[in-house]
Amino acid sequence: MDITVTEPEKRVVNTDMLKDTFMVYLVQTKCTGHGGPDDFEKGTHSVWRRYSEFDLLRNYFNVTYPYIIIPPIPEKKLPSFHMSWKNITTDTFDQDFIERRRSGLEAFLHRVAQHPTLCQDRIFHSFLQKEEGWKEVIQSTNFQSKADSRIHKLNSYFRVQRVDKRFGDLRHYADNLHNNIAAILRIRHRMVNSVFFIYKGHRHYGSMFSDWASMEPEMVSSLHTVARTMASFSDSITGVLEDEELNFHDLLKEYMLYADSIRSITKKHEILQFEIERSEEALVNKRKLRDESGLSQSKSSSSTSDNVSQPDEDAEQQDEHSSEDSEEQKQSTGPEDESSQSVAQKPRSAMVSNVVGGIGKVSRGFGSVRRKVQNKVFGEDAPEIKETKLKAIDDNIKELEKTLDERRLEAKNFGEKANEDLERFYLQRDNDIRELLMNYVSMQIDVCKKARSYNMASHERIIWLFINHIKLLKIRKEI
Repeated sequence: MDITVTEPEKRVVNTDMLKDTFMVYLVQTKCTGHGGPDDFEKGTHSVWRRYSEFDLLRNYFNVTYPYIIIPPIPEKKLPSFHMSWKNITTDTFDQDFIERRRSGLEAFLHRVAQHPTLCQDRIFHSFLQKEEGWKEVIQSTNFQSKADSRIHKLNSYFRVQRVDKRFGDLRHYADNLHNNIAAILRIRHRMVNSVFFIYKGHRHYGSMFSDWASMEPEMVSSLHTVARTMASFSDSITGVLEDEELNFHDLLKEYMLYADSIRSITKKHEILQFEIERSEEALVNKRKLRDESGLSQSKSSSSTSDNVSQPDEDAEQQDEHSSEDSEEQKQSTGPEDESSQSVAQKPRSAMVSNVVGGIGKVSRGFGSVRRKVQNKVFGEDAPEIKETKLKAIDDNIKELEKTLDERRLEAKNFGEKANEDLERFYLQRDNDIRELLMNYVSMQIDVCKKARSYNMASHERIIWLFINHIKLLKIRKEI
């Protein structure tokens, strides 16, 4: 497939008392049928697309293929410092800005067409062929609901306990890639501004030689020649810097945006890891509940009988102790002291009964707590019902084990597919950076050669002018 994005056009649509102004781009696709997709119609197809439709297509890729590094699209607005040497505005309808966006959108489609998986997607084919009804086709995939279901999980990596080392290193690589390219672009921005103003300074030199020509009639021709050489040298830098912007800056900026795509993959894997850890935690809790429930059921009958018999034994021991104490008191005291001894004995009996009653209350309290826990788990049900509930817990455990195995398999497949696409990305990166550096070196060599030729021509002419000027001064002095 041969894809081109051309003819940016400004359109205005009035809807509900509002005026919507936007840019559209003509996307032309030529498919010869040799090596192209099977379901792609042969011939040339032309459709008009807005920037928002390119963005919608990329979001669809991002949701449908979470393990693929999706190519970036150009930014919606340029930063304020971008191309400050050219005094370009951030107006989205500026011609230079539109041209740069057109070039970036075309590069995006080329990246997708070259990808072995994305190029086979039917939504991508529909994007290139169907101008009417394409949005309905992409909305029918229901990809937006999948994206919304993951929004609340995007920050889950803050809670992940076990981060995969491969994806941790990949995230570190993405951060370094973004930061290093951003630093290179900032340094280049300062260098370009310095070089631009140096070149533009030669135009002022040309103006000086033009003014000089008005005062030296004998050297008018030579001085004007030098002035034109200076002006030509000053204007030559504009085309060079524009070529650098398209062939060097934009490609580096594209790979800086690729870093965001790589980080997106690591976040998606961390979401899968978070779901695995959550399933493992739920499985551990269910197993613990099953073990506790089985233990409580085996001990419930014996614990209940102990709680019922314990107060009876305490009461019998209390009666025995009370009868023995009364007999001893009767034998040790006479009839005349019987009434006083009984009065003195009352506080002791009351104290013993209070202690025994407190012990009984504590025993009954622990039994009550244990029964409440049992009732909360099993309810006031028969043993058959309790067995049924235990079986339900076992079924839940089996379901959790199955879910955990599925999520582990999903994470494994995600990792394998992501590694495969990373290998493809690294190969693409190496080829692009190699070609970028070769083109940049070749461009700088051409710039230096042109500057050398300009300097040699202008310096020789200037030296000749000064020599002639000195001769004229001597002649005038002799006269």
